[in-house]
Amino acid sequence: MPDEVSVLGAFFEHIRRVRPNVIVTYNGDNFDWPFVEARALHYGIRMTEEIGFSRNTSHSGMGAAAGASSDGDYLSRCCVHMDCLKWVKRDSYLPVGAHGLKAVAKAKLHFDPVEVDPEVMLQMARESPRSLANYSVSDAVATYYLYMKYVHPFVFALCTILPLGPDDVLRKGSGTLCEALLMVQAYAANVIFPHKQTGGSGSGIDAIENILPEKMTYGSDFSSGTSRFTRDGHLIDSETYVGGHVEALEAGVFRADIPVAFRLSAAGCRRLREDARRCLTRAILTEVGMPVEDSEAPLSQFIKIESFDKVCSSMEATLSDLAASPNRIECPVIYHLDVGAMYPNIILTNRLQPSAVLPADANTRCPGCHFYKMDALCQRFMPWTWRAEIWTASRAECYRVQAQLAQEKFPSKVTNEAGRQVGRKKLLFV
Repeated sequence: MPDEVSVLGAFFEHIRRVRPNVIVTYNGDNFDWPFVEARALHYGIRMTEEIGFSRNTSHSGMGAAAGASSDGDYLSRCCVHMDCLKWVKRDSYLPVGAHGLKAVAKAKLHFDPVEVDPEVMLQMARESPRSLANYSVSDAVATYYLYMKYVHPFVFALCTILPLGPDDVLRKGSGTLCEALLMVQAYAANVIFPHKQTGGSGSGIDAIENILPEKMTYGSDFSSGTSRFTRDGHLIDSETYVGGHVEALEAGVFRADIPVAFRLSAAGCRRLREDARRCLTRAILTEVGMPVEDSEAPLSQFIKIESFDKVCSSMEATLSDLAASPNRIECPVIYHLDVGAMYPNIILTNRLQPSAVLPADANTRCPGCHFYKMDALCQRFMPWTWRAEIWTASRAECYRVQAQLAQEKFPSKVTNEAGRQVGRKKLLFV
């Protein structure tokens, strides 16, 4: 190739000609793709228009895999990008200092790739290009076998049981993957679970700020990833809460294929039967965002009344059967995992507390709560305490800022009586 532009063009043309389904890199999100994109942009070539790969920031933030790039990942709609470094950081259980390709290849593949010092790479490219090519091929071979032996079967096997694509399965955190599996199994077993909140609503900001500590302040969106500061000027690195613990009324192992003795409350089943039609009506109207009314007239806009009556009759018959024989032995359909890291993750993802606190105009949202009662105050009390990690400036940083302010000059606009700018002057802050 005569020049760099030709190399980039040949690379893009090769991808368009081969049309790969999977592209494998090692630390490609942080090095390879940013480098190719920057060099192509230097020559006026847009990588997104050439091969469809672009930076995507949807994986950063909560739920991202440990060590994920805060700048975003390089993804494409027509091709899967498998960065093996993501798997190494999350699933290899190697120590932090052994995440390089050479160390991983030695530990996992028992293979010693060719090693070249970065200081001699430029000289080797000029004097011994074949040796540098062997070094590049050695890295490619190590990446290929690492992917084929560990990453490929692991990721695509998880894709068969999780409602996520390969890019998400590779980059999401282990807690998010466990949560997704629970959601799938709960749906298959007809177990109720809360909706996954997408964020961006910010409906509870006013109410939350009234009960947060005095030293804390929020930005415009509680669930956004924008930087926030305390009222005394400290940058908040991360924030969470302490509280909202779960209690297991009966501990043990419950399997769907082993019958278990249950003792139900007959009176409770009868109350549920009497309230089944109203609860189902409220759930449907809340789901579509309509105000809850006593009349069933609005239901005809969304569902068939015949189907609604059929479902209600089925629920009432089931509850009547449960009330008639409260003591029974049946196979359970119960999901409860008492895992310390799992439950807080589900709480944070579904925004159960503390952002479930609603502002004064919550009358339109409260009917969707399981604790809702007409003309009653909120019954959802969960003790919690706000906790955050802040960035504090060191003594050296304070001295450096003071020295900068003592020497730096700032321009200031000078206006006349009419409010027009007539010039600039230098102000010296000491």
